[in-house]
Amino acid sequence: MQPDSELWIIPADGGDARRLSCNLPGMNSWHSWSPNGKWLVFSSKTFTPYTQLFLTHIDDRGESSPPVLLSRFTAPDRAANIPEFVDLKPEAIKNIAVNFLTDYSYARLARDQILTGDVDLAEAACRKALELKADSPEALCNLGVVMLPSAMGRRRCAWPSGHAS
Repeated sequence: MQPDSELWIIPADGGDARRLSCNLPGMNSWHSWSPNGKWLVFSSKTFTPYTQLFLTHIDDRGESSPPVLLSRFTAPDRAANIPEFVDLKPEAIKNIAVNFLTDYSYARLARDQILTGDVDLAEAACRKALELKADSPEALCNLGVVMLPSAMGRRRCAWPSGHAS
């Protein structure tokens, strides 16, 4: 998860490690191999502050193709950190439960949106956090930051000067 992280490959029969050509300029991490070993999915922060998933083909010489963004697997307001290939038939997965997002996840999103000035998205994230945990201190604090300016007749919100987030 370092800004300068890169993907490298080592031949299965031994030899020197070498940098894959599919690496992007910003943080290449959290990778997974396809069951047949011919595809590599990985995350990168090249285009956004959140990780996005990319796919590359690995040929018989261990060379990678240019990476392809898997845009339908990420959203502008959340990261995709742990890609995984699943060796199942399509009908085997009937439902995917999103159970890793907590009230704190949404409270952090709200804080980030406050910092960028998107009060509508910040408020929505706070309210989602409070649906998950009605007494979430982070969500309540962020919602207060969002709501206070309108209660005082102002339109925009921002963290107080010197606030440590």
